[in-house]
Amino acid sequence: MFFTTFQPESLPTPIQHTDKILSLGSCFANATGNRLVEGGMQVLANPFGTIYNPKSLNQILKNAIHLQTPNENLIIESQSVWRHYQYHSDISALNSQDLLEEISNKQNQVHQFLKSANWLMITWGTAWGYELIDEQAWVGNCHKQPAKKFKKIALSVEEIVNDFQLTYQELRRLNPELKIIFTLSPVRHLKDGFTENSLSKATLRLAIAEIIKRQQQIFYFPSYEILLDELRDYRFFAEDMIHPSQTAEAYIFNKFVESQCDPACQKTLERIQKLKKAAQHRPFHIEGREHQKFLHKTIAKMEQQASYISLEKEIQALKSQLRE
Repeated sequence: MFFTTFQPESLPTPIQHTDKILSLGSCFANATGNRLVEGGMQVLANPFGTIYNPKSLNQILKNAIHLQTPNENLIIESQSVWRHYQYHSDISALNSQDLLEEISNKQNQVHQFLKSANWLMITWGTAWGYELIDEQAWVGNCHKQPAKKFKKIALSVEEIVNDFQLTYQELRRLNPELKIIFTLSPVRHLKDGFTENSLSKATLRLAIAEIIKRQQQIFYFPSYEILLDELRDYRFFAEDMIHPSQTAEAYIFNKFVESQCDPACQKTLERIQKLKKAAQHRPFHIEGREHQKFLHKTIAKMEQQASYISLEKEIQALKSQLRE
């Protein structure tokens, strides 16, 4: 054994394959959420785009819970594209009205999903954030505007905990049965500085620990610790030496599934992944008897899956190859 390893704590009530999960936060929320989607689960992964700090995430969550129109004073136009300072740059439009409509549609989607969701996965990335000076408003994204427009602020443990407590109360009113899993993004925010990043991650981890101490049905999955303590080698990082590599993402995801999902869910995830991989098979001769036999067999297996598992795209792709 040439590396340290540990087993994350299991959930008292593990995730089932039929559960609905909303995944929000940093880009690591995308990675985990999308892998669960690939396994046929009902997951809404980062519909508002990546959000790095807790205060911004709380803001957009409360907006979605109350279907509240975002502050129009925080709309910005740059190079003929309109965006909102509270939201990621992926949410954009060619005029302000279309932008507000897109945000409203996203809010409705999240609101309806949250009402029946079993789990909310929150991935925090940094305790650093920015305030738009002229509006004295907290922003989720600076949209490449001049630094002089913003004031950089480090959130404290107390600020993070208190702000989340208010959001948590609103979540519980909307969905009393909702359970929450926190993760700490393993991506280092080195643009803040090396020591500042360490302070930021420590602040977030302390805040999560305090939140779990105060509330029931809130848990922690150690994605940050797995990368830094188990995979402490640059071969597990992408070319930028900051983000985890695909190998590392897969390793952490497998740890998540093993510790957070029940055995039936694990088997279903594996089965769906195998079926989707089979659908990607490209033979030398589509008309060949063996491949045609394979197509019929695979389509039959896909059509036998539960109704909530969407494999229609894969089924249609295979049917397009049928010659009989």
